[in-house]
Amino acid sequence: MDPHFRSLDVLRYHLCETTVPQYHCDLCHFDLCKACAGTHLLDESREHKIVPIKQRESQSPEYPKCSKHPARQCELFCEPCDVSICVHCAASDEHKQHEFIDILTKIENKKEKIKIDLQELERSIYSKYQEAALKIQLMKNEVKENTRKLSIALRRQGKIWHRKITSVIWNLQSIINESQSALLDSLLKEESKLSHRITEIAERILELMKIQESNDACLISRYKSRIDEFQNSLPVFLLPFRTFAPRKSTENYEVKLSDVFIATKESIYVKELPGAESSPQDRTLLNQPKVLGDIRIDFDTMYSVKCKNDEEIWTCGADKVLKLYNLHGELIESTETKNGNHPWDIAITQDRELLYTYYKNGTVNILRNGKVEELIRVYGWNPCNICFTINGDLLVFMNSYAKIQSKVVRYSAYTEIQNIQWDDWGYPIFSAGNINYLTENKNLDICVADRKACTVVVVNVDGKVRFKYVGVTREAFDPVGISTDSQARILISDCYNNRIHIIDQDGQFLSYIHNCGLEHPFGLCVDSKDKLFVAQEKKGVKVIQYCK
Repeated sequence: MDPHFRSLDVLRYHLCETTVPQYHCDLCHFDLCKACAGTHLLDESREHKIVPIKQRESQSPEYPKCSKHPARQCELFCEPCDVSICVHCAASDEHKQHEFIDILTKIENKKEKIKIDLQELERSIYSKYQEAALKIQLMKNEVKENTRKLSIALRRQGKIWHRKITSVIWNLQSIINESQSALLDSLLKEESKLSHRITEIAERILELMKIQESNDACLISRYKSRIDEFQNSLPVFLLPFRTFAPRKSTENYEVKLSDVFIATKESIYVKELPGAESSPQDRTLLNQPKVLGDIRIDFDTMYSVKCKNDEEIWTCGADKVLKLYNLHGELIESTETKNGNHPWDIAITQDRELLYTYYKNGTVNILRNGKVEELIRVYGWNPCNICFTINGDLLVFMNSYAKIQSKVVRYSAYTEIQNIQWDDWGYPIFSAGNINYLTENKNLDICVADRKACTVVVVNVDGKVRFKYVGVTREAFDPVGISTDSQARILISDCYNNRIHIIDQDGQFLSYIHNCGLEHPFGLCVDSKDKLFVAQEKKGVKVIQYCK
């Protein structure tokens, strides 16, 4: 049956005044009264199967209710108006001479379109999106792997440069030492001559004193003066000191990655992320730091604070629960440690995942997708404090079981690649038996707050001691937490004296942060905007602005 005629059929039968139909056509899906059932059978354009309403083979579709005639169902669809209508609407002037189709036909057409769309989504589009997502993941892994390789290559090249520089320095030092030896030999010879001449002059003085007191005419007459001899033989010293005056080079020694590494892959275009900030400019220290806020943390004793981003901080203390807060002091997330014991320190990966150390069983663990996983296990050593480097390496300060040795271990992809323990003379660099917070500076120095030694120890990327900072006054120095900022300044919490020391990357004292109400400052961290977060032992986290 043509849909147009079928719609007219619907209109004709549903104009019947009978409110309770007695029959149903299973093939046309119409409810009919007794009179209309006979009329319906006279339509020979298609087959019919009239059955009592209670014996119909299938339930009628759930027609939508008419918005204008709530008691009626919409069994027609007006094509020009693109709306479902009931038979009363179809008979009205509003839809006069409009083309109607049976709503079941409309539904079947829509279902066919849905079927086609579903097949397209399932068979093609969805799989393409999955492939794109997988490709992104693979590209992320490639970026990380490439970064790791570049960092390793850079460190290797750095070691070569260091060796060359060291060789040049040693050659120059040899020249200096040889020059010193030659000068000292000459001075020793002159010293011997002078000593002999001094003895000779002393003897001459005694001789002249005797002659002066003598009345021996013969002795006096034989006297000959030697004043001219002594005066003329007095040496004049002119030391040929060398000077060190390195030439000023016009070369630009700032090495760019594009000058060192040759690209072997095509570049890909990535839209700039909104809100991306340029590299920080020179941020000078404020004369008077400002307290931006206090975040109350639910710990009896607090150890560490680390920025997940500029809006959230992870914290840990003498509690088995790790807690994530926003800057309003609202608890966002809390996770219990794997063994139910409190962690010693925390760190944030480049993917914003949380790491923590468990001292007693020698493990470093990661919180990933709400679950705690063990990443590193060491034997004979207790990992205490951790931090990540610029290139993604993990630095771990650890003590031996007997607490008589300590060291810093570097892990790349959680594989040990470096040990920093002894200086050039075979002495331990760090004291043992205590927690030592550590961080990496922008110049790749490793900075360790050695609380037991009352010293901040700074070593270079090769583990060679650059300098030690012990404070600038006679007051006891109690270094605990340590962090660095965008200007390569080093910030150290002086727990006993309730203040923060700020020194430059070469160990020169710059300023204090005090008069901010600090109480027993422990762990420190600095966000991307150089806001300082101070974990206080009993008073939560204090947020401080200390630079412009």
